[in-house]
Amino acid sequence: MIVDPFELPPMALTATPATPATPAAGDAPAAATYVGPFDREAWPERLAAHVVSPGAEPRLHGYAVAGDLARFYGAVDVTWLVLRGELPTAAERAAFDVAMVLLAPVAIGEAPAHAAGLARIAGAPPAATIAITAVGLGEQARAERAAMAPWWAWLDAPTGAVPACALVPTESPESLEAQAARRWLDGQLRSWFGADRGLPDAPIGRVACGHAILHRLGLRGPVVLETVLVWARLPAVMAEAAAVRIGDVRGYPARLPDFQYTDHEGAAP
Repeated sequence: MIVDPFELPPMALTATPATPATPAAGDAPAAATYVGPFDREAWPERLAAHVVSPGAEPRLHGYAVAGDLARFYGAVDVTWLVLRGELPTAAERAAFDVAMVLLAPVAIGEAPAHAAGLARIAGAPPAATIAITAVGLGEQARAERAAMAPWWAWLDAPTGAVPACALVPTESPESLEAQAARRWLDGQLRSWFGADRGLPDAPIGRVACGHAILHRLGLRGPVVLETVLVWARLPAVMAEAAAVRIGDVRGYPARLPDFQYTDHEGAAP
């Protein structure tokens, strides 16, 4: 049974003042005061900071932002730092950088970029367009994480056939350029993580290659993985949206795919 934490608990009603055992004739009943969960518990007096140390000179996991990180490190280093609690090694930084590039593209026909473009046409301000884009990218990341689960499982224990979710679709054969890029990445993975940590000899797709790098880096878990996917893609989607002219309804392919209105009897106007 699920108990509502705000359901009236035993002893939640207290009498003020205490009700006598035998109230005198004609006395009004004592006033009752509800003592809820926020009244009964002892609560902390401050918010707990786990990553950002607040103040005039903030720190990220102990590293001074202005005096250290901004002077000697880059955005990829800082992103790794906030997610992992420590700065990356040279190999981790190089691998993370490549993964972010591989995962960056989101075409206008994909839901996050499509929604951002429509928001722009409708005249949404930048803040609202960014929020719409972030929601779309978050949902895309959630679905992608679920779709790529067999590939992550295979990378954990590489036996049997490579899952279909990791392969280039058969209707779009791997190009020579993509083959060369995959072979280059295979060599890089082996140099970064060890001779047995490369890619299988199969036409692995671009997104799956990005996930393979994240797997080798140990960037697991829904929050971390989906954050990385959203961060990698947000600039490209917002750049796509920024190129759309506000109010350009006529520039939108409203009849793609084509449609025809019909009434309840199937007659067309």
